[in-house]
Amino acid sequence: MKTAERGISMEDRKENVQATAAPGPEAKIIIEEPEKKEPEAAKKEAAEKESASVKSEAGTEKAEAEKAEPAVEKEEPAEAEKTESAPEKKEPAEAEKTGSEAEKPEAEAVKAEPEKAGSEPEKKEPEAEAAGTESEKKEPEKKEPARKKKDPGPEPAARLKYLLTLRRAWLVPLLTIIGAILGWAIYLAVTALTVSVPYKQVSKLYIDFAWNDHETTYDYYNGATWTDLLTAHPEILTPIAHRLQMPEEEAAALVQRDVKAEILSDIRLLTVTVRDGNRDTAERLTEAVDYGLETFGETAKEFEKISFLSKTVPTLEVVDDRTENAVLLGAFLGLLLGLGIMLLKSAMEEGFYVPEELERATGIPALGMTAKEGSKLPDLFAAERREAIRTACWKHLYANEEGKITEAGDIALVSLDGAEHAEKVLSALEAAGDVNPSEDAELWPRFYPASAADPDDLRSFDGIFLVVPYGKQLRSRTEHQISVLRQQELPVDGVLLSDADGRFIKKYYRL
Repeated sequence: MKTAERGISMEDRKENVQATAAPGPEAKIIIEEPEKKEPEAAKKEAAEKESASVKSEAGTEKAEAEKAEPAVEKEEPAEAEKTESAPEKKEPAEAEKTGSEAEKPEAEAVKAEPEKAGSEPEKKEPEAEAAGTESEKKEPEKKEPARKKKDPGPEPAARLKYLLTLRRAWLVPLLTIIGAILGWAIYLAVTALTVSVPYKQVSKLYIDFAWNDHETTYDYYNGATWTDLLTAHPEILTPIAHRLQMPEEEAAALVQRDVKAEILSDIRLLTVTVRDGNRDTAERLTEAVDYGLETFGETAKEFEKISFLSKTVPTLEVVDDRTENAVLLGAFLGLLLGLGIMLLKSAMEEGFYVPEELERATGIPALGMTAKEGSKLPDLFAAERREAIRTACWKHLYANEEGKITEAGDIALVSLDGAEHAEKVLSALEAAGDVNPSEDAELWPRFYPASAADPDDLRSFDGIFLVVPYGKQLRSRTEHQISVLRQQELPVDGVLLSDADGRFIKKYYRL
């Protein structure tokens, strides 16, 4: 739109320039042009009527075109001045011409836009239909939001381990008590054999130091170790050996072993402590040491004298009683041992305790379980066992062409605990009415005890049922036996758990 208006205005301005430059007939033609442009005005009115529905859009574009006209006038100031000198009567005609010619392409553009707008929905109708069909096809594929499954609780294997751990929990307190008793007994034995309770006697002596030339006392013996002086200084050791009536070497060894001399609180108070397993020896040694120190106080120039003050009576020394510590240590060690054994047994567990575990480990359908002597299983398990055995026996019934059962196969009952155990289990199944019905009953497979050690004997049977004892550490052996039978093309039809503990089964199934 802006380009069209710009082109028309420039042509009109050129005509005006020609009219002012060469007056004559050409000028008249320019003046008379408004009359010739009357059809164009009519076209303008028709275009305005046709674009009434889109008047707002055309007005917006027209306003943008009018804003662009001043820029054109600024670019051509010379031409604008020439047009101002033209007659005033020409301006309306030129404006009408400019407006009509400018609005004509606008009207055509506006007219074309509705047509396009009307044609576009028609073209999109097939696309809409296709989209509708695609959405209809996709609707069945929509999945409903997944519902949260209820928590079934701990897995059977986890619950089984928990119950088995509780069954072995008695080991912990038992070994704790045993450990405490052993700790107490060991402590008493060691104390009696290695520790001797000595006699103890204590004597006290007072030291008077002599004055030297500087009018001070000789006090350098205060820093000395008096225990070492007893054996190192001959003026002390010789009187001790003489009083004990033994050589100085023996006397020195005895003093070094049993005597301890030290200044405790007062720099002048010397305490001598004697410990010996013999009461008489303790008394004699205390008297000899006191005599040696008194003699040393008389002969040494550093002392005025060393005076004896007092001594105690020899008594048995009280030894620290650590029985309680020994008992606690033994109990703690027993506790650790119990926990270790319990966890080790749980980790090394190779027994079967429930039919589901047996089926999961072997991959063979479980036929249920039988109770051990003195125990009873709920009636629910007896009915399940009977139904499982009947289901497994159906494949060993043979019919004729008419569909009537005419023959039943023989089934071997093999126990991992030996043929005798297989006979025992078979007797229990017969007593419960699960196998080997009476001769008057319907035709049904017969069960016989057999041994897994004789594969040729097993080939004479139509099927094999394997019996696994409850709780025995036979997991590895069971897997091996099943593998051997499969290699010999003797597949096992079912597995039966025997001698189950009724109390444990009730706890496991929460009955």
